Amino acid sequence: MELKPKHLSVFCAVIETGSIVAAADKVAMTPSAVSRVIADIEDKIGSSLFNRVKKRLVPNFTGLHFYRKAREGLSLWKELESFSPNNQAEEPIRVAILARHAAPLIPLLVKEFKKSYPDFESCRLHFDVHNHRDFYFSKMSHPFDIGFGCLIGQHSDLDILPLAHIGLYAWGTREIFEGIDTEEVTPEEVYDRKPILLPSDTKIGSFCLNALPDIKGSSSTLTVSNTDLALSMAAEGLGIHVTDALAGNEAIGLVRKKLRSSLTIPFSSFTPKDSDKSEIVEGLLNAMKAVIRVKLA
Repeated sequence: MELKPKHLSVFCAVIETGSIVAAADKVAMTPSAVSRVIADIEDKIGSSLFNRVKKRLVPNFTGLHFYRKAREGLSLWKELESFSPNNQAEEPIRVAILARHAAPLIPLLVKEFKKSYPDFESCRLHFDVHNHRDFYFSKMSHPFDIGFGCLIGQHSDLDILPLAHIGLYAWGTREIFEGIDTEEVTPEEVYDRKPILLPSDTKIGSFCLNALPDIKGSSSTLTVSNTDLALSMAAEGLGIHVTDALAGNEAIGLVRKKLRSSLTIPFSSFTPKDSDKSEIVEGLLNAMKAVIRVKLA
């Protein structure tokens, strides 16, 4: 069998949906036809690509490697199909950002970059927002030149440069902090003011819970799925959200107080392993360093 873009699209759909049936619906084929494509690809490369885990198709090591190559190939094929000698504008610089830092940091990053590097005023920047939970896959389907965020865990395919080790802060309204005259709050003071938490099965949620060891004894807690929602609820006076110092946003009326805890989390830049770094990428890195200095001052 000769591999074609359609085969790669089917394979990627199976990876991204986790099942033959869902992939078939996504690519408008029958489940049996999708199964045949996967079998043909495995026969072509001489290796299985999936393990079956609780009725889901989970890619093995070979499958993950092939998925990354397939995504790269489909992206290149799309570029070739749309190629025109009259449309050869410079490719954009792609910037990955973990979701909870997007709104607080990206506007400041762009502003600082344009101010510090006026020669790059005309360069095109494209920002992709990634959830930490899905980053293992999303970083392959959305290639990037440089990324920023608090990466927790191992990422052997990235060059990671820690930019700051940041502490945890309690974010809330001035009213909810009434009676606390210090710039620091204790876990107990958070417990008394309705903590707004992220799920414990998320990296940042689990990390923050380590700083709040007695949270189960709190009289009232709220759990939400993402930082933006947690901060929006805190801005409405519904409680206090604990997260890192860079994730909160004073622009929506929040104030922050340092949580009394020795735990810190690294905020890093990251680039694909052994990739060449252009002047623009270096400029973005320097601009983010400047933003962090101001935010943490």
